[in-house]
Amino acid sequence: MTSAPALLEQWYRDHLCPDALDISSSGVPPITMAELRALTGITPEALDAVRFEDSHSLGSPPLRQAVADAWAGGDAARVLIGQGSNEAVFLLLHTLLEPGDDVVAMSPIYHAYGSALRSAGCRVRHWAVRPEDGADLDLDELERLVLPGTRAVLVNLPHNPSGVTVSPAGQARIVEIAAARGAYLVWDNAFAELVHDGEPLTDVAQLYERAFSVGTLSKCYGLPGLRIGWCVGPPAVLDRTVGLRDTTTLFCSTLTEFLAAHAVRHRKKLSGHFAELVGKGRDVFLHWARSSDAVESFTPPMGGVTSLVRFRGTPDATELCVRLARAGVLLVPGRAFGAPAWARLGYAVPGDELGHGLELVDRAAASAGR
Repeated sequence: MTSAPALLEQWYRDHLCPDALDISSSGVPPITMAELRALTGITPEALDAVRFEDSHSLGSPPLRQAVADAWAGGDAARVLIGQGSNEAVFLLLHTLLEPGDDVVAMSPIYHAYGSALRSAGCRVRHWAVRPEDGADLDLDELERLVLPGTRAVLVNLPHNPSGVTVSPAGQARIVEIAAARGAYLVWDNAFAELVHDGEPLTDVAQLYERAFSVGTLSKCYGLPGLRIGWCVGPPAVLDRTVGLRDTTTLFCSTLTEFLAAHAVRHRKKLSGHFAELVGKGRDVFLHWARSSDAVESFTPPMGGVTSLVRFRGTPDATELCVRLARAGVLLVPGRAFGAPAWARLGYAVPGDELGHGLELVDRAAASAGR
């Protein structure tokens, strides 16, 4: 099996450096071990007691139980822990799907889904998120796409990179569409707690017996370096992932699982730690996007910490993003998501930094449009 590099990850490998002003990220800023310990109450004695032994194929019992208590009604058998959500996605999709299976997936969607579907040999049809439509997702189009033989439906809401999402009624409609065809429903829940208007959506694995939800500590909680993600769903499917995992990573690190279990149990403190930063950043972004002469259109972010922005006179944002990267400012070109006219902008950035970055974007966009 061969895999092409993910365009998003390749962009960061080529352009992210320690002194870059990053206003592109889809997560909150990473925290330190000291901050994690202060927020979760981890003591030096508890760290000293961690034993570097083998873990379990589906994840350590304390971490599986913590995730289950948060998102699986307390049933740890419904939880798989992965080395980041990437591995959880890979294990799930390669267990669930066969070559030739018909799959409907949002486009754009998190790159791990696309690569896993390609390597599994599925026939993928796309439910498009059209940035020019703003927050309007066409659920009627999704219903037309999901056929009697469709094996699975994959969604990512709140959506990365656009920031759009659905209401509880919209979520219920998506569940109904999948259930009417007997399709599995895989819901990327990475931004579940980063919803700006209204309450977070119910975890879809609690709404439909053939549904799976995927989560991560990377986006809302400032812990991307722990590389811990999870999948919640029917145990009969999750148990079947063990054979594939035996040929890859075997299990996660006992140290990272220990830290992750504390993080999940104190997730409200972690997400609350970033609430003011995200709220102010969103306000700064919205003011800029609505008033900047350089901005032709943008998707109003309803969840997550990103939006897609289209600049005047710039039919392809790639060159603009390259010029900005050379000047030390990072956006992600929409080409990485199949939307070349757009760029992803992240606003979970301290106000002064975000404001300075947006000024530099304005200058670069103005010169590109001349």
